[in-house]
Amino acid sequence: MIQKNFKPINVLVLGGWVLAAVVSIRPMLWRPIPGSQLYSADRISQFSVLGEVKPGGIVLLGDSHIDRGEWSELLEVCNVYNRGIGGNTVGGVLDRLSEAIYGKPAVAILMVGFNDLAKGLDPTSIADNYEALVTDIPKVAKDSLIVINAVFPVNSSIYRGDVNNQKIALLNSKLKELAARHSAIFLNITPQLVDEDGNLSANYTNDGIHLNGSGYIQWAHAIKDLLKQKE
Repeated sequence: MIQKNFKPINVLVLGGWVLAAVVSIRPMLWRPIPGSQLYSADRISQFSVLGEVKPGGIVLLGDSHIDRGEWSELLEVCNVYNRGIGGNTVGGVLDRLSEAIYGKPAVAILMVGFNDLAKGLDPTSIADNYEALVTDIPKVAKDSLIVINAVFPVNSSIYRGDVNNQKIALLNSKLKELAARHSAIFLNITPQLVDEDGNLSANYTNDGIHLNGSGYIQWAHAIKDLLKQKE
């Protein structure tokens, strides 16, 4: 949908002369905002019509950290599926699992949990929901290697929200234990991303939460190294 944005006409009277500014008409493209219900519904509808994941595919599943990535280019492979939805929680991913990962992927890479913390859930409850997610993945994608990413830290000098790195570290410790119980891989690139204060380095983020291009390169390198080890 295209909406027209009409600016009001500014009129200036000088010595009997009337000067009118030209009306500015700017077309504005309207689209759902990531994190909204409409955006989520649009993404899920795409996953549904695109069908099952092809054998040997790599599925990346989670929140905006996944959604924002140009994964085929970052990982330099073609058989890769971006199933991220900005604003998703662990429960949100679990609810749409059958649409997102159905088929025969070789690898399922998860990154989710930050939004759960932002909504006020405690790390133990989030880990319990995550356990249900990891338990259900083999039901729709048998024999897939499951990779659980540690939730990235924030830069507290830029991000002023309620989620702090102490909560994130506690959640990550529980995700590491969960991965071990389910023979999944726990991928933690926090050491590569933080500054001397333990914050997400300003070199790798613009908003204090999400990775910028340089941050995605670091993450992609870690994923590619992991996949090579598992070949």
